[in-house]
Amino acid sequence: MNQSNKTIIESLPNFIAYCRAVGLSSATQENYKRFLEKFLVWLKQNNLEDLKPHELNEKHIADYKNYLLSPTLNHNTGKFLKPNTQHYYLIVLRALLGYFGVQGIVSLVPSKITLPRVNKCPKSDLYLDGKGIQSLLGAPDSSNIIGLRDRAILNVIISTGFKVRRICGLNKGCLHELPENIYSPINEYLEKRSDSLAPYHYLRFGII
Repeated sequence: MNQSNKTIIESLPNFIAYCRAVGLSSATQENYKRFLEKFLVWLKQNNLEDLKPHELNEKHIADYKNYLLSPTLNHNTGKFLKPNTQHYYLIVLRALLGYFGVQGIVSLVPSKITLPRVNKCPKSDLYLDGKGIQSLLGAPDSSNIIGLRDRAILNVIISTGFKVRRICGLNKGCLHELPENIYSPINEYLEKRSDSLAPYHYLRFGII
C-alpha cells in the first residue's frame, strides 16, 4: 500500500473512470458524482481541499456525518436528510474508500464508515388487502397472450405462494397440485398458446 500524492478531490475523476471500467451504469455513475458533490462541499467548507486519502481519519467521517444531519444542508426545505438518504451518501463514500484499497492507496477501510439504521416498512404495508389483490389480478391486459400469461402467473403466486422457480417448473401434469379456482385463467392462457407446449406450460413462459 502506498500513500497517494493526489488529494481526495483530485482522485475523484479516476474513481468515476474506475466505476465506468467495472461496468457500473451511466445512471449509477451520475448518482455517485451527485452524492460525492456534498462531500466536496464539506471538504471545501472545512478547508480540507488538500486532504489526501491517507490523511482522512475517523473524526473527519464523524464530522461529515454531522454535516449530513444539519438542517441547513437542504437549502430548499431547511429539513434534515432522512436516514435512508444519509445512507446513500455514506455508501458512496465507502465505495470511494474501497476504490482506494483496490488501487493500493493507503486510506481508511470502508468498514470505518458505519451506516445509519434505516427503518423498514411496517409489516402491515407489505401485504395486499382483498381490493389490492383484485386490482393486481386485473392489471394484465387479457386481450393478448402476454397479458393472459401474466394473469395466470399472478393467480398461481397469490393462490399457492409458490416461488418463481417452482412455478417455472410446473407442467400440465402438475395441474392437480393447484387450487381449482385458478384453473380458469391457466386454461385460458393455454388455449391461446400457438405451440403444442407438451408437456410444459410454465417452463417456457418467456417464449411466446
